[in-house]
Amino acid sequence: MFNDPPNASELLLTVREYIEQLLPDLERQDKYHGLCCTYLLDVVMRELEEPPNIGDHSNNALKALFNNEDELSETEFMSSLCASIRRGDQDGNLDRLLILLTSHVSKKVRVSNPDYLDAKDYL
Repeated sequence: MFNDPPNASELLLTVREYIEQLLPDLERQDKYHGLCCTYLLDVVMRELEEPPNIGDHSNNALKALFNNEDELSETEFMSSLCASIRRGDQDGNLDRLLILLTSHVSKKVRVSNPDYLDAKDYL
C-alpha cells in the first residue's frame, strides 16, 4: 500500500533534523540523550530502507547447515549454535560457518552502524 508523502523515513528525518537543531543549546546529559536519539533514528531509517528479508538468506543457510527442523526463534537458534560451537561440534564446518556468520553479522552491522565496517568487503 502506498501512503501519501511524507513517508515514514521522511518523517523520521524531520524529527532527526529538529533534534540536531536543538543539540547546540542542550546541556551535557540532555545533549548526550539527543545524540543517542539521532543515532537511534538513523538505525530505524536504515532498517526501513533494507528489504524486510535482508537476513533470511544467511539465517536459512545457517539453519540448513544444522538441520534446524525445530521452529526456534533466531535468539534460541543462535544460542544453540553458540553452544554447539563451544562444544566443538562444528569443527568440521568451520570454513562454511565462517562464511555464513560473517555474512549474517555484516548485514546486521550495515543497519546498526555501517561506518564500522565496509560491508561489501565481507559479502
